[in-house]
Amino acid sequence: MAGLTHLLSKSIPTDFFADVDTLSAQSVQIGSDVLFMGYPNFYFDQRNISPILRSGIIATDPQEDFYLNDTLRIANNKKYGFALPKIFPGFLIDGNVFGGSSGSLVFTKPRSSKIEDDGFPVFIISDIPYILGILSDSYFSFEMPQKINLGGVISIKYLIKLLQ
Repeated sequence: MAGLTHLLSKSIPTDFFADVDTLSAQSVQIGSDVLFMGYPNFYFDQRNISPILRSGIIATDPQEDFYLNDTLRIANNKKYGFALPKIFPGFLIDGNVFGGSSGSLVFTKPRSSKIEDDGFPVFIISDIPYILGILSDSYFSFEMPQKINLGGVISIKYLIKLLQ
């Protein structure tokens, strides 16, 4: 309960949460680059416990929930013993998403510009990396035993609702 008390006593900064208006203003859509950071299958740098940063692209509309088809839901239940929901509260990304990636923050990839300063290249970050959601799962292939690197991202709109 102590952890919950601390969470309730401190406000969680939501300035970098990508709500619907931010998604539109930043042109975040299918094909947009994303980054996700976490500890996949407990990989981390043991010296400083830093997380692993990976990249991907948005595979489905980030402003719409994703409807999982019945074939996939039935196969998942047979293979893993639990049913996936019909409506996933978010969108899918395509990247190196594999088991153990759950809980990774997913955010927009900042764009950068290269300029010359006295003949030396300088990179300027031109946007803020907005948080899009939290990675919840990776999905399997019907033909192969491994996962197919598609990951479900719980949209930030649901996390905002949860925090409220």
